[in-house]
Amino acid sequence: MRLLVIGCGGMGLRHLRNAPRLDVTDLLAYDPEPKRREAAAQAGARVFDTLDAALAAAPAAALVCTPPETHIELARAAVAAGAHLFIERPIGGSLDGVEALIDEAEAAGRVVFAGYNLRFHAGLRELLTMTHAGAVGRVRAVRAEFGGARPGPLGVLLDRTEAIDFARALVGDFDRGYACAQRDGVVDSRCPEMATLVFHTPSGIQVDLHIDCLPRRPAQSCTVIGAKGTLSWELQRGLVHFDAQTGHEHVTPLRVDPNDMYLDELACFIDCVAGIRKPPVDGRTAMRVLEIARSLTWSAGAKQEVEL
Repeated sequence: MRLLVIGCGGMGLRHLRNAPRLDVTDLLAYDPEPKRREAAAQAGARVFDTLDAALAAAPAAALVCTPPETHIELARAAVAAGAHLFIERPIGGSLDGVEALIDEAEAAGRVVFAGYNLRFHAGLRELLTMTHAGAVGRVRAVRAEFGGARPGPLGVLLDRTEAIDFARALVGDFDRGYACAQRDGVVDSRCPEMATLVFHTPSGIQVDLHIDCLPRRPAQSCTVIGAKGTLSWELQRGLVHFDAQTGHEHVTPLRVDPNDMYLDELACFIDCVAGIRKPPVDGRTAMRVLEIARSLTWSAGAKQEVEL
């Protein structure tokens, strides 16, 4: 399979370096910056200084790893050239053009795979599996924290949409929510650096989610509270299952290489292109997550609950 990576910053280079580990060695790369093209060449890719030239090489799939506000234009060009799509989160900097892109890809029979890496984290994936298998009974609430990431250009509400997506994967879609966001100037960002989000589902489940991009030790945790106990994943501790009926707590230590989820994510995309699997987060799911994030941005400014 011939893969084209569009945008050779940190994430694009990660995919270029991971691809050979999955036996994908026919690699192309495009970036307008010479230094990034040089880094891509060192990673084993054939590099191009224009997107048209890269697409003319007929890649089977394109990975769009550029700033979010450029995603849609680049992705539509890739679909027009016949490529399947992997798009890093969020799917766009705004909703403009997102549905048109998805329609074009569907009409052409092309995969749209959104890069929501938490779906492939071993600890969180096990949390998701056990929750859906009924390990804690009927879910009543979820509390989660995802903090310490590097700041992005759009502010924490749009840059950390993977947390919103994972919460939806746990409990289903939301019908209303509220966001309290804050910018302290701790990092070089014109947008909010931290936010507390509260979601409600139609069935009455409440989700409390803290996200931030503050310069601190990474903090990641997620606790599912159910009728029969709790199930938690904690970055430093692993998976913790508390059975309220017996009072027993079982801890499963999980030492996870952070790159493993990106390897699994890319492997899943390759399988999707081959028709073996379907994207965990397809274009329309990614659009829904972006809709929620945009609505919460409004909620934070207006200080009001919003229908989702």
